[in-house]
Amino acid sequence: MSRKAKYVVEDDKMYQLKRDGTKVELKGEKLFYAVLHGDEGERNIIVVGIRTTRKIEESVTAFYQSGSVTASGIYKETVFKLGHAICHPGDDFDVDRGLEIAIRHAKSSQRELVANSYSLLGNDRCLSIVQDELAYITDNIEKYIGQ
Repeated sequence: MSRKAKYVVEDDKMYQLKRDGTKVELKGEKLFYAVLHGDEGERNIIVVGIRTTRKIEESVTAFYQSGSVTASGIYKETVFKLGHAICHPGDDFDVDRGLEIAIRHAKSSQRELVANSYSLLGNDRCLSIVQDELAYITDNIEKYIGQ
């Protein structure tokens, strides 16, 4: 039986909870989030974005009339993933639980934004993407919940 990873956020840092209850900081991962506290009878929504970098090894071959040249190298690319959690009306809203669910969704998401320049996914842009996603979910809530 597989066990879902548990996450907690403290002081805007992400930690993974181990089975024995210890917390391990997830270094190299930057968390961005936005929370919509709905009015009575409305949904509460949390959107999370996680930015990380990964190393890519790549070989490129250039062909010429006289032959070819191959160059290999390792470069970093910046990766940004989104996840969300929706608390239904009537349920108790727990921000920590919502963050945990949204982080788990973001980490397991196959959809990602990738940039080969860190500045393309800087802090302001990542926060803007999270806020835009929150606005989109709010405006199109019927796409995210069953009727």
